[in-house]
Amino acid sequence: MFNYTVATNYYITKLQKKQEERLQKMIEEEEIRMLRKEMVPKAQLMPFFDRPFLPQRLVWS
Repeated sequence: MFNYTVATNYYITKLQKKQEERLQKMIEEEEIRMLRKEMVPKAQLMPFFDRPFLPQRLVWS
């Protein structure tokens, strides 16, 4: 009877560990998918050029 309880406890622990690993793998895959989605380049609006750029000479003192 003792061997049976030890074996069942070992089996249950093994199943729990396997399920935790599976859950962790799913979480990591979801995080990778979200990171890849964020890395997709997106178009940006052109800035408004209200004032034209007028370069000026630097005067060294």
